[in-house]
Amino acid sequence: MPRPKGPAKLPWFPFYPADWRNDTKCLSPASRGLWIDTLCALWPTGQRSMPAENWARDLGCTTCELTVYISELQALNIALVTESNGNITVISRRMTREANSRKSNIERQIRFKAKTHL
Repeated sequence: MPRPKGPAKLPWFPFYPADWRNDTKCLSPASRGLWIDTLCALWPTGQRSMPAENWARDLGCTTCELTVYISELQALNIALVTESNGNITVISRRMTREANSRKSNIERQIRFKAKTHL
């Protein structure tokens, strides 16, 4: 039976409790809750872009709460957040780095297998 492709292959992401506590202790309790939901939304690529209304709906908050949350993320440099053309893009540096590492590992394995099957 063929293995599923895409995010289904990655049903979990690494969670580091000590890093979570250190990285989020500067956030308000409400923003900490929204940040973990954001991490789930960013998985597995580490970045996502959509209109503010969609972010609010996805995170289960109001647009006013989203505005405060986004301001905290930007002010405290928790994530890279940009706003353009009505879309808010959130990038988790760690998730993006890990996604690039997974991609490089897959490409390296493909090259290795190609060399060994010559």
